[in-house]
Amino acid sequence: MHNIIKDELAIVKNIMESEMYNEKFEFYLKKIEMKFPNKQKLNAGEMLQCINKSRATFKRILEANDLHKIPVISAKEKYKRDGAPYHTYEFDVYDIAEFLAQKKNHK
Repeated sequence: MHNIIKDELAIVKNIMESEMYNEKFEFYLKKIEMKFPNKQKLNAGEMLQCINKSRATFKRILEANDLHKIPVISAKEKYKRDGAPYHTYEFDVYDIAEFLAQKKNHK
């Protein structure tokens, strides 16, 4: 009898957490869309505004390969006129909203 109650409580807890995640996801998605209307992809600077991190922190995250600290990234290598390589970064608004919704201690 106790196992059945525990199982039911676990199911209810999972449903509540799922609903809470969906609410958070929708909240962050709307917040991003209000800030950047009609955009599906954001550059690094725009993404950093959404997750409240600095460019210096972004650079340290990339150098340390701590990619779990930022949303899913799409990088493209390009070349300047003098042949020097540089990278452009692109982030999907849905990935950013998902990242923020999953964050445990987001303030």
